[in-house]
Amino acid sequence: MHWRLKRQLIAAGVIGLIATIIVLALFFWFKTSSEQISPATPLGAQEPLRLLWARFFPVRSGVYDIAALVENLNDHARAARVSYAFRLFDENDILIAAKEGMSFVNPGERFIVVEPLVATAVRLPKRVSFEIRDVVWEAGEKIVLPVAVKQKRFETSSTDTTLYATLVNTDARSSAALEVISVLADGEGNATAVSRAVVDPVLAGGEREVVFTWPRVLPEPNAIQIYVRER
Repeated sequence: MHWRLKRQLIAAGVIGLIATIIVLALFFWFKTSSEQISPATPLGAQEPLRLLWARFFPVRSGVYDIAALVENLNDHARAARVSYAFRLFDENDILIAAKEGMSFVNPGERFIVVEPLVATAVRLPKRVSFEIRDVVWEAGEKIVLPVAVKQKRFETSSTDTTLYATLVNTDARSSAALEVISVLADGEGNATAVSRAVVDPVLAGGEREVVFTWPRVLPEPNAIQIYVRER
């Protein structure tokens, strides 16, 4: 074989080998990356979410806040997206308002779902129903929030009610943005009002005040519960 042809064949072989190595490296890199960002594997059957209560609260004439307290009994399962539906019925059990939305479920948590300012016009609600649909469980562990409620202050004026809650972060990490929901309860433990706020992250070692308001005068609650979730 002519030496020039032989050298060309050797060069072509080296180039082909290098190209093959690059293609294989890219293949395994993309395969590893896709495995790292792929969603968690769905789990099998889990305990269903438990509805602890669902209630409506008057805001003004013909307008109501609706809320539900839900518990996830599964300590090692979460759901990234769940759909839900509220329905309000009058005294004749006729549907007068409906509201749908999306939320998420963390392992082993109790959480509040709130739909504010639902209008019913002149019709008065008598009962509310709440349903969660399309729960796809994934493996997950309980989340330890870096944020705690430091103090609460309840105030009323001649026309409205305000609740101040101070969040404190004593952890070494900053929180994500937070969903904070307040629930006022009477002496029998029944919820009498709810309010929801979305607040910016609380930095490590920092504090943040959250303000809840109601456009009416509410009685002094027997208990105030604050539910905090990272969004």
